[in-house]
Amino acid sequence: MPSPALARNAALLLAANAVSLLAPLITVPYVARVLGPAAWAPVLVAQAAIAWLVMVVDFGFDLSAVRAIAAEPAADKRAQIVHQVQSAKLLLAPIASLALAVIFVSLPSLRGAWPLFAASLALVWMRGFEPLWYFLGRERVPSAVTVQI
Repeated sequence: MPSPALARNAALLLAANAVSLLAPLITVPYVARVLGPAAWAPVLVAQAAIAWLVMVVDFGFDLSAVRAIAAEPAADKRAQIVHQVQSAKLLLAPIASLALAVIFVSLPSLRGAWPLFAASLALVWMRGFEPLWYFLGRERVPSAVTVQI
């Protein structure tokens, strides 16, 4: 029988996942109707690029860093892990930014869409540096769910 904390954490993570799956069902039809096909297509291409580039910045830390934080009882060692992970992400984020710029310059539908580029760049950086992994490693799932939503 799972512990009550494990059951609560699992339920919270499932709820956060459900919200992240249901939110587009509400927002996408509205935004697509407001923007129309010609303006909606570049947004979808930008979203795809963002998804790929966030994976570059994350570099699997969502799995390895959670395990490292969870296994480390000493606060100073955890701080060192956070520093190492965030430093690595800080090295990967400019590479992702450059790749995003190349995508926006090379695709005719995105060329010149600088507000969309700025928003995409901000999302790559914000989602890349999202501290969800730390909260999960420290078993602070309510905080993690709040940050994720």
